[in-house]
Amino acid sequence: MVSYGGPLAGDPSLVERTRAVAGWSRPSPSSTGRRWSRSGGAAAGVVVRGIDPQMAGTVVDLERHLENGTLAALATPHPITLPPEEGGTKVELPGLLIGAELARQLGVGTGDVVNLISPLGTPGPAGMVPRMKRFVVAGLFDSGMFDYDTTLAYMALGDAQRFFELKGAVTGIEVRVRDVYGARAVARQIEAALGGFPYRARDWMEVNRNLFSALKLERSSTGSSSA
Repeated sequence: MVSYGGPLAGDPSLVERTRAVAGWSRPSPSSTGRRWSRSGGAAAGVVVRGIDPQMAGTVVDLERHLENGTLAALATPHPITLPPEEGGTKVELPGLLIGAELARQLGVGTGDVVNLISPLGTPGPAGMVPRMKRFVVAGLFDSGMFDYDTTLAYMALGDAQRFFELKGAVTGIEVRVRDVYGARAVARQIEAALGGFPYRARDWMEVNRNLFSALKLERSSTGSSSA
């Protein structure tokens, strides 16, 4: 569930009203934004999702696909030692879970440091300054879907709120339903329970519309070539 009006304020009643419709699964607040991830000379555009490590497992089946690391690794900072050219001091950095394929493209593994860069930036005396923050790769996941494993990264919700400068707000509330094919009906019920506009509930088929369109096109092409 998202809002046409932008980020959702930290209103607990939104979660509870969503839960009343969704039923058995506890809704999980989340924040999503597009950023650049960089390591050394390699860079990639990624979709960063902020999740609550304690609640996300009830909605996002991420932990089952982890090659290493845990969701809990997002909840605690990771101590590292900066390189000598940066003073060699010890610092603590937040954790990040990324796709195994993305890790291969960036040439990183668990325990390595990556930089996230926001193209929006922060206003400065000389104009907009790109916002950059370091994260430690706390684990790798392999969903089996190339598009996800090359473009998704997960961080703790609090870290995402600070990085995106959301001031305690979230960009959406995620819910798992009992019947995946009944998700669209549940989405409409959630919208009604929240009073409609500006709230909008999107089911998994709508969220992944581009992926399904590509699969449909591929299936059509395969059928034509074999005819």
